Amino acid sequence: MTSESTSTAPAAAPQRGAWQPFTPQGVAAFARAGWGRLLAMLMLMGLGAGLVMMWFVRGAWFPPVDKAVAALPFSGEIAGGRLLMNIQGPLPLAGNRYLALAIDLDHRGTETPPADLQIELGATNLHLRGVLGYVEVPYPPAWYLPLNQRQAVPWWGAWKQAVLAGVWVAGTVGLMFIWIFLGLLYVPLARVVAWLRGVELRVSAAWRLCAASLMPGAVIMTAALWAYGWGLIDLVRLGLVAIFHVMVAWVYVPLSVLCLPRNNQSGKPPGNPFETAKGR
Repeated sequence: MTSESTSTAPAAAPQRGAWQPFTPQGVAAFARAGWGRLLAMLMLMGLGAGLVMMWFVRGAWFPPVDKAVAALPFSGEIAGGRLLMNIQGPLPLAGNRYLALAIDLDHRGTETPPADLQIELGATNLHLRGVLGYVEVPYPPAWYLPLNQRQAVPWWGAWKQAVLAGVWVAGTVGLMFIWIFLGLLYVPLARVVAWLRGVELRVSAAWRLCAASLMPGAVIMTAALWAYGWGLIDLVRLGLVAIFHVMVAWVYVPLSVLCLPRNNQSGKPPGNPFETAKGR
């Protein structure tokens, strides 16, 4: 005779895999996922954001740079920390609503076309001007840069595509590091919310959750840059979106922690949220 044993323990609810960071439940799933899953998602998001950055640079900044290089004098260079160029007065080179370039040895600022970003080459430094003022950048003494049509035009033509690729790679890698670092800064917030709710949340799990919580804001910022590149919003509105997109994570972190299951069945309160826990 065959005896069958039956278990009265309830079956564990299936856990959804971490595959999207756009809802609080989706963000919470990354607390239970591994670092490989998180890094893969961050890389995918970074590649998309970097692609939009590359598209913006190519469409908004490269056209005036192309015209400015072609409008350079026949002789000129930056050497020994100085711009050596024989010109009479300021020389506007090119510009659009996004970027304007000019040569003004005395930095009088009267001939630079209006733009969201103005680059003005002076005798010993360059000025970067925007809505918040300007930054003065001196020429390095060891720096040599030919600023004449004969040398600059072929150099720019040969390296333009490499610069674009560099923007994509630097944007992707840079954003990934920024997201990971910001995720670490938000860990105390996630741990406090978990402690108040009675949920055990290790530091490593909180770090993954917080890094994933930055993705909705990143999508908003990427869309805003795309809209700015198409002229749908101006620089001021882009700046407002930049401030708002940081605040999105402040909402997603506590909401995502609230979506975590209560896996502490001992009846004891969880540990101090500021006490370092050994992560997975």
